Amino acid sequence: MTLIPYLILQWIAVVIAEDADPSFKVGVLMVDGSVHNRFDIQRIGPAIDIAAESCQSKYNVTLSLLPGYYPRECSAEYAIGRATDLAMITNISAFVGPACSDDLQVVGRYASYKNIPILTGLGDVLKDRDEFRTLIRMSYDLKDKAHAILAFLEHFKWKKFGMIYRQSDVYYTAMADLLFYLATSAGFEVVCQQSYIRAANKTILSNLDKIMETMRDCSRVIVILGGDKDVREMMLIAKELDLTSKGDYAFIYSELFQNEAKGNLSWSRGNGMRTQNNFLTLSRS
Repeated sequence: MTLIPYLILQWIAVVIAEDADPSFKVGVLMVDGSVHNRFDIQRIGPAIDIAAESCQSKYNVTLSLLPGYYPRECSAEYAIGRATDLAMITNISAFVGPACSDDLQVVGRYASYKNIPILTGLGDVLKDRDEFRTLIRMSYDLKDKAHAILAFLEHFKWKKFGMIYRQSDVYYTAMADLLFYLATSAGFEVVCQQSYIRAANKTILSNLDKIMETMRDCSRVIVILGGDKDVREMMLIAKELDLTSKGDYAFIYSELFQNEAKGNLSWSRGNGMRTQNNFLTLSRS
């Protein structure tokens, strides 16, 4: 993902290379010092600095990077505050970031109103593209992920399926809503939906045993929209309910990236149980 800011700033430099004034003020809107966010300024900042140096050496374009950082975690309030502060005190040419979807929604609309280009590597839950006229988003689209799941189901002629998703999470909730809409529009039937809640410390607060029992009785094809550790817990319960030994049930979990941060991890936790039976993983490469 560190390549994204580099490509973004390279693109900026090419666009403005013909301008008389080679200086270019870029507001960098990023979370600062996050424990959990992989896209905070500590992780992404070095790539932005390298890109700025490359723009200067290759295109003779000076990028003046103006910090619009906010502390520790995503915050739409802080993001729009930092963006307006920068726009008021200087002639901002563009924004890079935010890298949080909720933050991007408010800043993206503001940038559209002010006619300021905004570039980000994320922003996967934006629904109405027309509201973000100046946004260039270098990320995947949730529709692609939903269409991939439906194409997989269509291949096996599975027209009915159940769905489990993490509630109160903007990514998974938006994904669930979109998948339901596209599925029903394409002749599929979502026969049942169950949601679960996870606390900030990643503890699952919902009764997964009850959720899996409900899904067992309503559908043999189950799409799971949640984190990998949550899915593992569900598959352990599925094994205990004898849903993984005979091939009667299929569990589908979509996975965007295969790396050590997401997807390419060991399911073994030393309990001797094998949880992957009948577990179908979709991966986009």
